[in-house]
Amino acid sequence: MEDCRAVRDQAFVAKQVAIDDLDDAKLVRLLAYWAARRSGDELPRRQDLLPEEMGELLGRIALVDVDHVAQDFRFRLVGTQLRFVLGRDLTGQTFGSLLPAHFEALLRDYCSAAVTRRAPQCIDVVSKRDSQSFSYTALILPLSSGGEAVDVLMLAFNWLPSEVPLVDPLAHGPV
Repeated sequence: MEDCRAVRDQAFVAKQVAIDDLDDAKLVRLLAYWAARRSGDELPRRQDLLPEEMGELLGRIALVDVDHVAQDFRFRLVGTQLRFVLGRDLTGQTFGSLLPAHFEALLRDYCSAAVTRRAPQCIDVVSKRDSQSFSYTALILPLSSGGEAVDVLMLAFNWLPSEVPLVDPLAHGPV
């Protein structure tokens, strides 16, 4: 599935990646780590995943609380590298605070799929602004405090070191 959304000079092209086709070595290791923490059909709990075992991705991870009543998502924790790329700390904010709105809708769609399916989701994204672009892969991993219902999502983002973003993935402008 490919999703292209654009507003004025900003564009996102997102392509869903089948989990079996994920080829980013760091995200593959994180996915294997998550899978190893499962107990049968039960999802891992947040406390089953230790920050010190997440290696280089730790600063590129966000934890997101799932609010089933309000049908919304709230950032519980945002890694330091993500804060740098975003140009701000989203901790405590809901997805509704994300700009541009088409990025918020895109992220909400993939996170909702992870919650509903109780399964990881993966997307390749290219963010373009003017003549510059920034590409990254996002892995969304569902977590559950009780093993069944998804109440937390772990979002891990990876980009090539050579692609230090000239524009942030949310297209707010230069960082």
